[in-house]
Amino acid sequence: MYPEIRLKMTPKLLRKPSIDFLVTICAIIFLIVTFFSNPQSSSTTPYEAEYTYLETTRQKLLSDIPLTSNIFEKVTVTQITDGDTLKVKRADETEVSVRYIGIDTPEIKHQGNGEDELFGQEATALNEFLVKGKTVYLQKDIGETDKYGRLLRYVYLEDGTMVNYILIRLGYANIMTIPPNVAYQQKLFEGQELAKKEKRNLFNE
Repeated sequence: MYPEIRLKMTPKLLRKPSIDFLVTICAIIFLIVTFFSNPQSSSTTPYEAEYTYLETTRQKLLSDIPLTSNIFEKVTVTQITDGDTLKVKRADETEVSVRYIGIDTPEIKHQGNGEDELFGQEATALNEFLVKGKTVYLQKDIGETDKYGRLLRYVYLEDGTMVNYILIRLGYANIMTIPPNVAYQQKLFEGQELAKKEKRNLFNE
């Protein structure tokens, strides 16, 4: 009788640890997948903090024209090229490249001599944090495109915040005025001066 009792209990004793082990492994895998698939990683935290500072102190440059006006084009950001360039999908489903008017961010390795300039990656990351995958609104100045065929635009978030200004206000871009696109030249200049005063990023000298 004893051998039979021991034989019946052995599978049960072995089965429970096996289930616990599998549950533990599944939990570990779930945590790993969740961590690496989370877009708000620790690397974006500084950008979020800087942007929140401008928001809470009411230092964002907001459009004084309703975004429903026909001077704006509603698009979806599909890709970030670098700090001052992105790709968007228009209402007709076509994709086009857009270059921010009035600013210039440091180059990254896909351009020039293949090396990142100082704060090039950071400017790109901020641009991604602000607009990637989001609905934004494009505003034209005078010129339509640059020599590379990219649309020249001011870019706005859905709350009316101008992204061009945020990039320069937080010190990730320099002002670059190319006539005739000068509608917001003074505002962008003021943003750069504030970034210099606070010694932010590119202006930390």
